Amino acid sequence: ARRVDLQEELIRRGSAVVARLARTVDREKVTERVRTWAAWALGRIGLGDRSIDGRVVEWVRPGRPTTLRVQALRILSHRIRLTGSHRPLPEAVSRALNDSEARVRMAAVLAVRRSRDLGKLPKLLQRMEVERDRIVFYVGWQAMRQLMTKDALRTTLAQREGGVRLAALLALAEDHAVDAVAVKPLLKDGDERVRGVAALWMARGAGSPLVRVNPAGGEFRDRVSVTVEAGVKPGVVYYSGDGTGPTMRSPRWGGARVFSRSLVLKLAVFVGEQRVGPVGEYRFTRISISEAASRSGVIAARARSGRTYRIVDGGLQKGRLVYTDRSYAFKDIPSGFAGSLIVQTANEDASSSGDEFLDIDTVIPVTLFLGHDTRVSRPPGWMLGKKKQQFRRTNIMVSTSDATFRLFERKCPAGRIVIGGNTDDGLDGNKSNFLVIIRPAGLPRLEKQTTVKSVLPLLSRGKAERGKALFFSTGGAGCAKCHRTDTKQPPGFGPDLASLLKQADPAKVVTSILDPSVEIKEGFTMLLIVTDDGKTLTGILASETGATLTLLQPNGRTVVVPKGSVDERISQKVSPMPSFERLLTPGQGADVTAYLMSLRSERSPGGR
Repeated sequence: ARRVDLQEELIRRGSAVVARLARTVDREKVTERVRTWAAWALGRIGLGDRSIDGRVVEWVRPGRPTTLRVQALRILSHRIRLTGSHRPLPEAVSRALNDSEARVRMAAVLAVRRSRDLGKLPKLLQRMEVERDRIVFYVGWQAMRQLMTKDALRTTLAQREGGVRLAALLALAEDHAVDAVAVKPLLKDGDERVRGVAALWMARGAGSPLVRVNPAGGEFRDRVSVTVEAGVKPGVVYYSGDGTGPTMRSPRWGGARVFSRSLVLKLAVFVGEQRVGPVGEYRFTRISISEAASRSGVIAARARSGRTYRIVDGGLQKGRLVYTDRSYAFKDIPSGFAGSLIVQTANEDASSSGDEFLDIDTVIPVTLFLGHDTRVSRPPGWMLGKKKQQFRRTNIMVSTSDATFRLFERKCPAGRIVIGGNTDDGLDGNKSNFLVIIRPAGLPRLEKQTTVKSVLPLLSRGKAERGKALFFSTGGAGCAKCHRTDTKQPPGFGPDLASLLKQADPAKVVTSILDPSVEIKEGFTMLLIVTDDGKTLTGILASETGATLTLLQPNGRTVVVPKGSVDERISQKVSPMPSFERLLTPGQGADVTAYLMSLRSERSPGGR
């Protein structure tokens, strides 16, 4: 407040303090803050006094501190605007448009825009032909948008070259003052930046991104089928997977392609012989069998025999191995079961017996199917005897290259599942060991609400291994559907968890799980759109232009909505993430928190 009052007093004194203020600005040993304060005090004195303009111009010259040069340019335009005069900016502003410092160039462009000095417009257009700094370029085309008529912009678009054509196109597009007739020829423009913006404009006008990729990267187990389509017509997509940029000599995309290895897929859209828009990069990462198993919700399988039993998420597929110690493969799989998780058992244990032979640990409720070899007339007694372990006989059959199995079903809560041996008598014979097929049943709704206070005392006992399974598994919390834990993967519907983990506050992590609406991360508010024809669309605002809104959907796809069709736009105050206070027990909440906090230690230098 004192600084403001002092500045106002100096301005009131006028010309009597000009020389003193100028000496303060020119002094070498003065802080940037004081220099800026003195410069603005002087700049607000005698707004029509050209001699003061001359003093300020001296501060614009190269060799002066960059911050002072920027402030001087702002002061010059401020003096013209406040007087309401149409006097031109000093020639020093024209020279500043081509300065080596991007900050100075931006300040010069803003000075031209704010003072509305049309005499400097030719110099501005010359700068825009070669400007490469993104921020300066943005300020420049916004200045052109304000200072030039639509007809002048259209003439510039048709006649000028390089960046100034791009700037004119952006300015016209922002005000919806250009149509497809004018834009379509630009798809073959000599400047790739112009081609790119033209292609995006054409695609958005059709309600599409420049290129549609489904899925748009991410992790997969065995193989992933990817479809790609150009969003602009006529457009052709070329691709590469070896790290090089796609050209017209690269393979041309058609239909769906299946990948079974990790790769960075690069895509480029061509119209004629020219590439339009940037090269898109989509990272696909194949995860190992062990990693997939750790995310499945089934975290351990141990046989009393000590032989290897392996959890294989997605293992129930034709041609995949049935056992860890035999080459038998699955042949016929019933409808709805393909891709289910299996426990690969050891066929050497076909003669196993007893009521307790195999322990399976899960963090989610599951439906367990045991396949019994039909060459044996009846299953072991433990399967049908004790009520706690009793299985229900079904008519579902699974065939392998060795035998046919009838499935027996049992619903199991989260925790340890104990399975008996394959026989009653323990004798070898013409039979194979049982199949183990597991399908998630989903978390049950809790009668008692889990609170932050009930979770915090359990954090020291939380198990990261169990939390990881809950985080990833479809039948668990399923957090991985929306949130990514690996920053190399494409962003999801929910925010990257890195910012939350940086806070190193387990209580905040627990709160974000149980009551996500307490604090919604900026940029992830749910948007409700009602269109003119009564349709309702919801999603997270991924991007916005003067013409369109792009909404990100929970399935990872985007929807482009023309702004002209929007009747109502509402930002919702509730997080799109569901609350888990009625789904996760306090112990499960502690497990998920333990897993998330373990990621923080892995990312820190001490955790590597």
